[in-house]
Amino acid sequence: SAEVDQVVALYEDGSFYYTSPNDNRLTLWDYVDDDVVPFENQKEPREEDFRRGNGSVDLEAYLEAKERYTALQGKELLRLQLKAEKLPVETKSLYYYDGQSDRLIAGQITSVEEWTEKKALLCNGFDPEGREKISLSGITSVDDAKEQLQQLLGQWSAPLYVSESLEAPLAIPMESGASSSFQGYFTEDGESVAYLDGDTLFRFSVGNGEGKTEMIDQGVKELQPLLTQNGKKTGKNYYTKANQEDPSKKDIYLDKNLIAQKAENLTCYDTSALYYTSTAVGEERTLYRWQNGGSQKISDKVQSYLLTSSNQLFFLKEEEENQEGGSLYRYE
Repeated sequence: SAEVDQVVALYEDGSFYYTSPNDNRLTLWDYVDDDVVPFENQKEPREEDFRRGNGSVDLEAYLEAKERYTALQGKELLRLQLKAEKLPVETKSLYYYDGQSDRLIAGQITSVEEWTEKKALLCNGFDPEGREKISLSGITSVDDAKEQLQQLLGQWSAPLYVSESLEAPLAIPMESGASSSFQGYFTEDGESVAYLDGDTLFRFSVGNGEGKTEMIDQGVKELQPLLTQNGKKTGKNYYTKANQEDPSKKDIYLDKNLIAQKAENLTCYDTSALYYTSTAVGEERTLYRWQNGGSQKISDKVQSYLLTSSNQLFFLKEEEENQEGGSLYRYE
């Protein structure tokens, strides 16, 4: 079995996923398109090879051949250097142990974001297949390759849907190309993923070993998971959109169901959501808590609120118009 770096998902049947350090990390060469003639079997040009019938040397042709040879020699050295230069991002291999034996699931993982009881994982990693690569002909040095690599690194990195039932990880498509800022969470079925691509909310699901993408909504500003009291994700997800009448305010949805309009702020905790409403900018704000399908008013004239790490809610309330500051309350 492989060296265990970290167990990332553990199941009641005794199976688990774990990561292992990558001894054979990707190198810069893995992301280079070799479009240059191989140097092997190249013969170094000699003046004798360019001697004319009258005994003189075609110096121009000889120098051109010499220059081509030197360039190919330099590219061969660069090949060796690129093959030795590790990718500037550490990756790990992901394995699945079924209780009897383990097998490699994914080879270039940078992080595991979350997992479900359905043995599906959401990871970040590299998916070089079909992606644009750097042309060897356009590289002058290792440093040049690193600079070009940095520009393309975001294209090669991808959010990955991983499962022991799949032959290989599936890259979740990001049309905006902003995979480095991927925001997504598993849905209630434990097998599909809700995620933002730009301002469009999608659902990624898997069937017959292939991924399928479905648009849920557009104009989405943020996406947050609904959590249980101990911070575990429930599979339901909040998202917000700009209110059509007042774009400075937001409408809040829970899995496409509208739960609040013209709201300000959004804090999710303990299967609940906290948010303000106010009739106009600068007017007093009312603090609400949404839970179990309905919204409950906590207080009017709320200046601010604080949710502690133990989910205790405190809020500052304005008592009188001429009074500076306010009174601090704890919500039971």
